[in-house]
Amino acid sequence: MTHAQYVVAAPLDAGEPFEIRDEITVYDAAMLCGGRHPHNGFLRGGDYDDCMRFLKHSISRDPRGRHGFRQRRSWSIFCDLKGRIERGEIKPVRRHYRPSGELDLVCTVLKISDVVDVVASRGERSRLLRHLQAGSRSGGPVEQVETKPPVPAKAPAKPGGTRGPKRGEVDRYGELDRALFPEMEQLTRDGRMSVHAAALQLVTEGKVRGNTNMVKPESMAKRLAAEFRKEKKLAETR
Repeated sequence: MTHAQYVVAAPLDAGEPFEIRDEITVYDAAMLCGGRHPHNGFLRGGDYDDCMRFLKHSISRDPRGRHGFRQRRSWSIFCDLKGRIERGEIKPVRRHYRPSGELDLVCTVLKISDVVDVVASRGERSRLLRHLQAGSRSGGPVEQVETKPPVPAKAPAKPGGTRGPKRGEVDRYGELDRALFPEMEQLTRDGRMSVHAAALQLVTEGKVRGNTNMVKPESMAKRLAAEFRKEKKLAETR
């Protein structure tokens, strides 16, 4: 039985919608169980450590607060799945290993049914896996599972336009972003890390400025990566 008709809609910068199938990686399972899209598109080109940083993002900054609830749940289930694999309670469909010899849990694949059983044994319910926990069967219409509430429609603009500069005219964080370019250059030198992954690391370390109450960490990383690429392109044409 396949579950490809169940699709997790992609938030901004997350990449493509995520299809839930019979097999899933440990990393993707932990993200879904925490109510999060795996963000495979955003993390494309990153390594194992990039995925771990993204999985745990905001936990240390907000260890008990509401902001890091989904991250804490994802990390808890990730560690639970890891422990069950090591104890032989879950047998992966395919195992992958890191150069160090450790099990690569970003690429190691499990049966989705084993993941659902683990969630149930914890006495929890996953919003993004509810169709499996409820014993749903394939054959129905495609279900788009939202990962965030819809954005309310904006009120129509008043006659005469709005005051102040137009959106995009104020480079509020330009100088601060450019100050991080030497670190970006060092992280991406010789292809050691992609531009996206380097930007994400600096965001995770709290070095990238931005209004974290209004802007998602992914968007801040995307902004820094875009400015860095733009600067590199200009330097090459000089």
